[in-house]
Amino acid sequence: MKIDSIVIHDTEVSYQSTISAFQNPAHGASSHYVVRSSDGQITQMVPTKDMPWHAGSWDRNIRSIGIEHEGWAAEGGTWYTEPMYRASAKLVRYLADKYDIPLDRAHILGHDEVTAEKPAKAGLEHYDPGPFWDWAHYMNLMDAPLDNDTGGDDVVTIFPRFDTNRPEVVSCPQGEECETLPAQPANFLYLRTEPRADAPLLSNPALHADGEPGTTRIEDWSAKAAVGRQYAVAERRGDWLAIWFDGKKAWLKDPDGTNTAPADDAELGTPARDGIPTYGRALPAPGDYPEGVEAQELEPLPYKIPAGQKYVTGDETKAVDYHATYDELDDPKNHTVIKGSETYVPVSYNHRWVYAKKSDLDAA
Repeated sequence: MKIDSIVIHDTEVSYQSTISAFQNPAHGASSHYVVRSSDGQITQMVPTKDMPWHAGSWDRNIRSIGIEHEGWAAEGGTWYTEPMYRASAKLVRYLADKYDIPLDRAHILGHDEVTAEKPAKAGLEHYDPGPFWDWAHYMNLMDAPLDNDTGGDDVVTIFPRFDTNRPEVVSCPQGEECETLPAQPANFLYLRTEPRADAPLLSNPALHADGEPGTTRIEDWSAKAAVGRQYAVAERRGDWLAIWFDGKKAWLKDPDGTNTAPADDAELGTPARDGIPTYGRALPAPGDYPEGVEAQELEPLPYKIPAGQKYVTGDETKAVDYHATYDELDDPKNHTVIKGSETYVPVSYNHRWVYAKKSDLDAA
């Protein structure tokens, strides 16, 4: 399997507790690396040739490297230190060079940008490293800065100034009362249903089945457009910009293009018909699986792309699956890579990346 991306996590427990957990087979999860907050010390937990369970997605795990960072998302500004950023960025530069991974936000992504694989799991995904991870600074440290120009006629990069962008974020720990977190620099812009500050936040059916508006809770990604992500422009109206997001027109405040940067070299896709399905995996068809390997079921996510909208797309990928069981099970087909003929395209659809079949998309 070709490694094509790196996933950034936070631990939600201490550095040493993370290492101890990842050394315990009963824990059931791990990552390739863990980075300490105080001084950027790095511990490798799993060889990069092997696959840990880190991204909550088999599809992403088989094609990515996972890096955990000591910290708590709700306290991100406290834990995400300069030594941590610098050590992690140096590691990512090394890995990107070794595995020929592009240094951009389509390939260096947060765990919060990895979608569920099946509709039943949509809305239950992780939200780390959270709203306070400084993506712009992190990419600068890799010598891969986000475009710092302004505007963008057809496609924009989400790019507010980190130090002055301080939206409200609410934390509701389990069993405790909700609290508004201290105002601090954040890596996202809120999206609204209309071009006005008092309009409801965008909703998402996986998080708000009743259709209620999105919220400012830290785990609610319904209405968050993250720094570095790219979206097609739907409309401009005064100080407000509408992007195509989650099958809707989503409005963000963008006076004189100060919260966005151009992304005119981005690839765009439009649905070949109305309501094309999206997926969490780029799976081969059942007939592509060899005898003795159970075919995985491709289930569409609860997100469809309406006709007339445009979305930024990533690198095309052929359908692929990796059959792996515990070696002790003596499976003669163990460690088999299954390739299919279908071509999939990653789509920057909402806060997360999803897949669409290339045959369902027209190039814009």
